[in-house]
Amino acid sequence: VEEACDTRRKAQNRLLWLWHNEYVIHRYNCAGEVFGPLAWHEVFKDQFIGTDEPVKIKGKWVVRAKSTTDLNVKEFALMLTRYEVEAAQEQCLFSQPIDLYMKATFKQGDR
Repeated sequence: VEEACDTRRKAQNRLLWLWHNEYVIHRYNCAGEVFGPLAWHEVFKDQFIGTDEPVKIKGKWVVRAKSTTDLNVKEFALMLTRYEVEAAQEQCLFSQPIDLYMKATFKQGDR
């Protein structure tokens, strides 16, 4: 038996993808929309993180969504909270596996 030793950052990422999977199921059940977690992640980044400055490549302007890897731990936690609130407004209630949720959203000394 080994003790789980996830870093907070890894816990945040695991929680994000768990919620992405739950969200795409919610959209299918409520609106019949069919898309996967990876496709939703691209839309999610634009909506919840924003975009980089436009760059001209081969004569075309390209706007890239920022990456979750660009966020520090506090920014990631705030993004998760905002995601959870906005999903709840759509009647999509995310699961909160207590160990993962606590590690992803609270500092070690906050408990």
